Amino acid sequence: RKEVAGRPFLYGTTKEFLEYFGLKSLEDLPKLEEFPVLSARAESSSSETVVEPNQVMTEEERRQEESLKESLNAFEQAAHAQQSETNAVNDAAV
Repeated sequence: RKEVAGRPFLYGTTKEFLEYFGLKSLEDLPKLEEFPVLSARAESSSSETVVEPNQVMTEEERRQEESLKESLNAFEQAAHAQQSETNAVNDAAV
């Protein structure tokens, strides 16, 4: 836990995680403020992949896109859980 007000949890990652999702560093991860926008985009997209005219996605690209959507969902859930816990700790301190 971080030694600040509310003592929020600190999360880490591995090089393998970054490589798996095609990220160069932690800075490539979405910021907490971006989650509502990214989540709305993921929810509004249909099960069919939208591509530009005359562009065909390969099966590998579809799998990668689905994997990224799942990752975004996991990040969003973790962010919400962390925010809920921080709020609960802050409420208890008041």
